[in-house]
Amino acid sequence: MGMLIEILFSLFLMLLLGFLLLLGIWKFLLLPLFLPPSPPKKVEEQLSRLHFLAGLNSFTGVLFVIFLALLLYFRLFLWILPVTVIYLLFLFRSKCAQNQLKQELWAKGWKAYRAEEYTQAKQIFSSLLSAHKELGDFLDPSEKAEALFALGQSLEKLGECEKAFDVYKQYLEDFPSGVYKKEIEEKISLLKKKEKKEVSLLPSKREAKLAELVASVKRSPFSSSTLNHKEGQKIGNYILLEPLGQGGFGEVWKAKHHLLEEKIVTLRLPLGEKGRENLQHLAQVQSRLSSPHIVQVFDLSLETEPPYLVLEYVDGCDLKQIIQSCSRREELVEPAFALLWGICQALLEAHSKGVIHCDLKPSNILIQRKGFVKVTDFELSSFSSSPLSLSIRDEEDSSVKGSLPYMAPEQLRGEKPDERTDIYAVGVVLFEFLTGRLPEPGDSLLDGLENVSPEWQILEEIFQNSYTKREKRFQSVQEILALFGGL
Repeated sequence: MGMLIEILFSLFLMLLLGFLLLLGIWKFLLLPLFLPPSPPKKVEEQLSRLHFLAGLNSFTGVLFVIFLALLLYFRLFLWILPVTVIYLLFLFRSKCAQNQLKQELWAKGWKAYRAEEYTQAKQIFSSLLSAHKELGDFLDPSEKAEALFALGQSLEKLGECEKAFDVYKQYLEDFPSGVYKKEIEEKISLLKKKEKKEVSLLPSKREAKLAELVASVKRSPFSSSTLNHKEGQKIGNYILLEPLGQGGFGEVWKAKHHLLEEKIVTLRLPLGEKGRENLQHLAQVQSRLSSPHIVQVFDLSLETEPPYLVLEYVDGCDLKQIIQSCSRREELVEPAFALLWGICQALLEAHSKGVIHCDLKPSNILIQRKGFVKVTDFELSSFSSSPLSLSIRDEEDSSVKGSLPYMAPEQLRGEKPDERTDIYAVGVVLFEFLTGRLPEPGDSLLDGLENVSPEWQILEEIFQNSYTKREKRFQSVQEILALFGGL
């Protein structure tokens, strides 16, 4: 009986191996049976195929061991060599397919990262690292280090700071002397400080609601017919990508560094000699301020032609665009608190350094896609401690500077601005955000509301104590924040 089983098993092996050899030669060693005729092009399909190949390798490895054990048990030693050769050829072809997918995904991952498509970059690099964990040698050490760094950066940009922290820690554990060690240690230190110092009692859903408003904004392409510069033009170390704005001050462009392509910035190009002076003043003031709610200044070049100011790029829109696209008041209460929080945190930092913005308006309030508020454009700012050197009046023509609808009465009279000057603008911006129009004396946020919630009452109190005479206003932004548990 045992001899019959051995003969039948040998016959089965001969037929199976013959079939596999013929089929493997015809289809280039078996693996193409599991692949479509042409490699997948979509990222999701490539990631799915990569995980499939990783699982297939594990399955065939287990199957080979079982098959080898059966051959030894039945003493069919002559079959061990051909089975082993077929398995090794299969592994070789699988490795080639994996490397092809890796190279394509690697290129797409960095392309997404440089284009600030951080969600896709996160998906690709996390999948590559996951495949490396399953396969063991999928990425070489330098590739793994770069993948960890890019994944951490993407998570940080998406606001997933805890996950970014864990990825950075893994990098330091795996590469204690890696090329990104110093930069990652600085990032970990900043994340720890942020965790300890940043106290925000606002529910995260409020920023999420603000992010929904950003996503709903329909962005029309900017007309470049009147611009003095063009896309692709190199200015200093930067290449212009697309125009973001234009006005009497000059032009604002999205740009990238000509060597560090992943470094995306905002480039501000002034118009005329007065624009150059304002650019220098803006850089000097805004670089003094350090707050996550204030757009960061990176560099200033006055020697180049044209001169330029390099600012942090905010991927999102300004408040003016949101106001123009919003129609339903009842949905704006929660975003209003997130908006106030961001504006007041920015002003809190500015006022602590003696800086008065003097031109706070919707177009100078930027909101990232995740709902994070950033204040910019301190071009017309004044130092409360030194009103003679930095006045809101122009020394040559003595004309009042600012945006008329948002200027406090004392600004219009040419008086010295103080913290309450910016608080007046906060009230105007809040009213416009919630109603879609500018306020007039005697207006109330509660007009037309049937059900007045506690949140509406707080917003009304903030508006009434901001949009009023100087002596009746809030004395500082701390008083505004205190109304909704901000301090």
